[in-house]
Amino acid sequence: MSTAIHWFRRDLRITDNTALAAAVAAHDHVVPVYIVSEWQTEHRWCGAPRQAFLCGCLASLAKNLEAKGGRLIIRRGRADAVLAELAQQTGADAIYFNRDPDPFGRAMEQRLEKIARDLGVRLHAHQDIALHERDELLTGSGTPFKVFTPYARAWLKLGKTAPGRSLSRISTPPRIASEPLPTLHTWKLSSDATIIEPGEAAARQRLGRFLDGPIFDYANRRDLPAEDGTLAPFAGSPSRHPLHPRSLREVRRGGREGPRHAASGRGDIHQRTHLARILSAGALALARSARPGVAGALPALAMARSLAPGSQGRRP
Repeated sequence: MSTAIHWFRRDLRITDNTALAAAVAAHDHVVPVYIVSEWQTEHRWCGAPRQAFLCGCLASLAKNLEAKGGRLIIRRGRADAVLAELAQQTGADAIYFNRDPDPFGRAMEQRLEKIARDLGVRLHAHQDIALHERDELLTGSGTPFKVFTPYARAWLKLGKTAPGRSLSRISTPPRIASEPLPTLHTWKLSSDATIIEPGEAAARQRLGRFLDGPIFDYANRRDLPAEDGTLAPFAGSPSRHPLHPRSLREVRRGGREGPRHAASGRGDIHQRTHLARILSAGALALARSARPGVAGALPALAMARSLAPGSQGRRP
């Protein structure tokens, strides 16, 4: 009987989750784990409403796994050390995860690779966070794109994988120690902000409503912060993603009555992948070499600076 660990990161869903599906297909038992960060009170780019959304997504994920026969394990600490300890406790011979685009996430994967090698545990890293990642899209000279428009044209020419299915069943070994699901108190935070409903089911409902109406006026209203007409909290970097970007390919349905609006929706998906590539390439270097005004037009670059190698930033 083989046991594997699935490490949940930005992929808080059981539908169309590449690494989770691979783990369940290859092993008798799977230990789904989310590792809660240990920072408290303050963080360089993370506030209480975002963490409240994360808590809601984790609660939804836990219920979904239970419905399929599994159990979400919650641990706290540094991911590489926690995963090593969990592998030894459960006898897992493999760890599955979806690759992270940002420098801190990649550095953690490198540390985990060394620890897993020492323990004799196999690592299975999968593409999932973006439709196209890292070095899949390069200029004719083999360098990363610095300008979005030619990047988007190249992105459109590449084939897209079809969305995966929902998890049908998962078996998690019993008697594995777990901490409770996090709340805002976990990070010594509090908030009275009203947030949208978190979780995978809410994300799919929001997608359905989006395709039934807002998509047809998206090009005109997507930049209005007060509008309830986008999917960014569910699929935009750096949120936790209860909805896979592959699902957003359905925005092409808007092309029948409003091709310009559908194209705008697809363009936002391109931008999401482009931002992931910026993070993986090293945002500071790219920002310095970009055209004037680009850095100011990408608020996420401020977040990227805190994640760049050598910085003191830490991703939650």
